[in-house]
Amino acid sequence: MENKVYIGTCFDKQVRFYLVNNQDLVKQIIAMAPIYPTSLIPFVYSLSITGIMGIMEKSDCKIMTVVNGDGPIGKIYSQANNHGDIRGIVSNRYVDLPLKDGHFDICEAVGHIGNIEVTKDFGLKTPFSSETSIIKGDVLTDFSYYFNYSEQTATAISGSVILDQDYNVNASCLLLVQLMPNCQEDVIDKLEQILINNSNIASLLINHDHHHLLKTLFDQYEILEEKTLQYRCDCSYDKILANLNILPEQDKQELKEEPEIEVTCDWCLKKYKINTNDIK
Repeated sequence: MENKVYIGTCFDKQVRFYLVNNQDLVKQIIAMAPIYPTSLIPFVYSLSITGIMGIMEKSDCKIMTVVNGDGPIGKIYSQANNHGDIRGIVSNRYVDLPLKDGHFDICEAVGHIGNIEVTKDFGLKTPFSSETSIIKGDVLTDFSYYFNYSEQTATAISGSVILDQDYNVNASCLLLVQLMPNCQEDVIDKLEQILINNSNIASLLINHDHHHLLKTLFDQYEILEEKTLQYRCDCSYDKILANLNILPEQDKQELKEEPEIEVTCDWCLKKYKINTNDIK
């Protein structure tokens, strides 16, 4: 499944945008294993934003983000590279909280105290690491704060996931906008009002394509590039076995009491049947 990222400019090139139609990503996460919407939505946001961070880089890199709040969802790990490959882990897939004002209570699920950790590995001796505080717990505001504070890039992020009463995905998207150095004050005011008026941004994709969404938001815009995000895990039998082989000897002997064990990849939830005779 592919998730298109549309990269472009608007307001006479004073604003750069990254629009992700991530409906396929939502469907793929649901297909992996059961997950409640209150866990699903912040997980999708984190994966999509981390994926955008990856394709922003022009050179080879690996990016890891961790949303570490004090809510019941636990930690959200997301990995990406500059080729559009993403994968992630959410500690608790089964967060079920009462609706708040008719919406899933994402902020309470993630928590209000904690941080976002970002690590960028460019293959040098020491990866670049930074950390910012959780501001709201909705993930979108928290990553916006990361870009503004840690990367010194004025950024706003909007996103939504629309599910029907049976939790089928009707639409999902995420929009990340960044101000260019030449951005005028009146453009900032207009952009802020646009994002406020279109908080349920995915509704603009129902029965429409990305052009309709961008036309509704910005009127005039230019798409400069299209990229693809794809959930891809590099796990394999051999990698699982290599991890088992570094366990303490006593643990390995206990595993070998059975002729075969089942190991699940944390990232993609794929199950592997491991022949314990292969454990050295």
